[in-house]
Amino acid sequence: MRCSKCGAPILAGKIYCSVCGAEVRLVPDYNFLEDDMLSDIVSKGVNGTTDKKKRILDKKDAGEDKKTIVKYRILWALVGLLSLASVVVLFYVSHRIVEYQKNSYDYQYDLAAECQDEEQLEDALYYYGRAWELRPEDINAPYEIADIYLEMGQEDKAASVIEQVVSRNGYDKESCQKLIDIYESQEDYDKIRELSRKVEDNIELQELFESYTVKKPEFKPDSGTYASDRIEIVSSNGYDIYYTTDGSDPVASGRLYQGEIILKKGKTLVLAVAKSPKGFYSEVAEALYTIQKNR
Repeated sequence: MRCSKCGAPILAGKIYCSVCGAEVRLVPDYNFLEDDMLSDIVSKGVNGTTDKKKRILDKKDAGEDKKTIVKYRILWALVGLLSLASVVVLFYVSHRIVEYQKNSYDYQYDLAAECQDEEQLEDALYYYGRAWELRPEDINAPYEIADIYLEMGQEDKAASVIEQVVSRNGYDKESCQKLIDIYESQEDYDKIRELSRKVEDNIELQELFESYTVKKPEFKPDSGTYASDRIEIVSSNGYDIYYTTDGSDPVASGRLYQGEIILKKGKTLVLAVAKSPKGFYSEVAEALYTIQKNR
């Protein structure tokens, strides 16, 4: 205990202050100032600890937020890389598909057929042409091209395509018949005759030209020795006949037969051909006559 007046310690069992003689009053061994100070210290300590803990937690949360942000950034970066890789792969695959389609005979041919069915003839010509480039030995694509040109009324181009086919693959029945039909539509019989000469050694192909074949004219009488100097030449088809009596080519320099021929005495070689309205000539017929009658 302490004296409330002077603050001196009160000895045990005393009721008066031994220093100032004041009556002893019960006073706590501490004052309110000290108590307030202690409370303040305690309060500051607790609050300090709390603030410190809060700062620590805030730092921890901030650290965790930074880690989270970093994780999300890494995640988005991976997503971006995967997206970019997908785009690159897709571009590569699509490029390879386009390259395959550009270099695929079947794809180009089928595409051309679709365009042809839809009457997109120019596009069909392009795709058939691409197919033909990819397989030059093929005959299907060029034949389709020729048919389209015919449908468009471009016979010369159609014939040119078929001629390219035969120049590479040789003549066959289909190519010859197509050319004959084209030349016939153009009434270009010179080309049919030329074509016939080109395949004259092929018996099978010559059958295609039967309708253009002209039979040789016939002589009446046949070759021989006669007293009469008159002969006749006839054509079973009623075609024009050209003849010579000097041994020259009747196609190049023959005279048109218009009735009986009067021969000179002695030997005479008569050559004759029949010519159809389409300009086809027969093979040359010949007869050797010896005329004995004097004129």
